[in-house]
Amino acid sequence: MLTHGQILGALQEAFPQQEGAQPSIRLVGRCLEPALALQTRTASVFVPDLHLLSHADEAFYARYHFTAGQDEDLQKALSALARLRDADPWSLTVYQLGDLFDFWRSRGGRDAKSEVDEIAASHPEIVDLLRDRLEAHVLAGNHDYVCHLLSEWRAARFFLVRGPSGGGDTLVLHGDELDWAEKLAPDAFQAWAVQQARGVVAPTQSFDAVDRDAAAAVNRSVAAGDAPIGPGLAVYEDPGVVGDVRDDLSFLFDLASVSIEDGKTRFFRQAERLATELEKLGHDVRCVVMGHTHGARIVRGRRQDGRELVLVDCGAWFGSSRFGAQPKIASAQLGVIVGNDLRIYQVGAREV
Repeated sequence: MLTHGQILGALQEAFPQQEGAQPSIRLVGRCLEPALALQTRTASVFVPDLHLLSHADEAFYARYHFTAGQDEDLQKALSALARLRDADPWSLTVYQLGDLFDFWRSRGGRDAKSEVDEIAASHPEIVDLLRDRLEAHVLAGNHDYVCHLLSEWRAARFFLVRGPSGGGDTLVLHGDELDWAEKLAPDAFQAWAVQQARGVVAPTQSFDAVDRDAAAAVNRSVAAGDAPIGPGLAVYEDPGVVGDVRDDLSFLFDLASVSIEDGKTRFFRQAERLATELEKLGHDVRCVVMGHTHGARIVRGRRQDGRELVLVDCGAWFGSSRFGAQPKIASAQLGVIVGNDLRIYQVGAREV
């Protein structure tokens, strides 16, 4: 199995340190907890929200932060991981955590398959690296839920990774399933947010011309990508109240909570509730991995049975973040889990 050192070394080789510059790879958050007892068959890398658009649409949105430079950086990072996997295909598992494509911002007016094909054609190297060389497990996010419905993609809505006998399981999901705002906000309010979001719906495009379903679902948490990344490790003291137990996994997509948590611990209560309900179905979830929020952090707490539970929010690749008072940089973050050592890395320091 690959080690953190090997993965970090491959990324550092792809992004060599420049004299006098910020470190090429920075550690955003880390949690080392043997009590998680997670599966140890392979190392896992989690590639969060990419929000790919066709090049024509990227140029249309003046405030769109996925620049040509970020595209190149993503290719370098994925290529570095692919070289590791080429040496031993069974040593590394890669997950793309959803919002691979930004279907909501597409302007072509094509059917869903044609729209996704158009975006993929603008980023062939990235798509080939993910699908062919890395054989990544792709999740459907709220911006590209259509990939869950298209037979050629079959993007999952979640993965449950079984741990060893007596060990913990890992739940991997995009994260919109935990977002109370996504579940509860009225469509009219969301549509109003679209109209107000300059650079999301362009000023030359009338609101009536925007597909209502896409407009109503605009992810208002994208602005959170401008929030500081650190501190990277928070502790959640109150695991909250357990919901009703269901006899299937449908509750994953019908979960809402009206509690607004501190930004450091956001979504931990919802993750704990999921873990508790899944326990009743025979799953011992001790780690939940997600993207969606564009705010990288690791939250450590406990389930109601007292077992350790860690939420790893891998941040995003799309958008911008900052470390403290430093200038905004491209949100090029990756989650990495090797055994019970959970980390989030910031790749590069490209200012935006």
